Amino acid sequence: MNDAKLKPTLLIFCLISSLTVFCRSCYAKCHDHDQEFNYDEGSGRGPSEWGSLDPNWRACGEGKSQSPIELYQMVKHAPELGKLKRAYRAAPATIANRGHDVAVTWKGDAGKIRINGTTYRLQQCHWHTPSEHSIYGKRFDMELHMVHSSYDGSIAVVAFLYMFGESDPFLSMVNSNLSTQQLKLCEGCNNNINSRKRFLLYTVIE
Repeated sequence: MNDAKLKPTLLIFCLISSLTVFCRSCYAKCHDHDQEFNYDEGSGRGPSEWGSLDPNWRACGEGKSQSPIELYQMVKHAPELGKLKRAYRAAPATIANRGHDVAVTWKGDAGKIRINGTTYRLQQCHWHTPSEHSIYGKRFDMELHMVHSSYDGSIAVVAFLYMFGESDPFLSMVNSNLSTQQLKLCEGCNNNINSRKRFLLYTVIE
């Protein structure tokens, strides 16, 4: 929220996921800790309160076009974007419970996505409950951000919005390794991101 770097951030929302018991487990473990902020309105530390939690976050209370963003306000059909091109691979990673979310950080080459001719390599992903973004005013049970970066430092984020449903193998693997210091992940990434599904794309200039 207080990153001053002037880099474009690209967010791609894949509206295809279902939520498993991982969310309940993750939510309980994350919220056992004191938090600087969270995504739960009504908690006193949710998005509408971010600007008052820390003097460095004052802009969060004054911005008009910032996270969390209500999607579908100005959606345009753009078939020329084609399919989301992705190629992920297994790589060493660490899992951290950061209080406001659970994060996986890759130490090796975990693969990439390609958008408009630019390659973005997967660096990190994190989950938090409830979702940061909303669609037609609806907040989802959980949201995943897969954070990628290009050689020039630009960021592309692939986001999933989750609802409770059948168990997801990738989330189950992450959940079972929350106490493990290091493991190899990303075998499930290619399956989670189905390039044939619809996705939303928007660009943020900071």
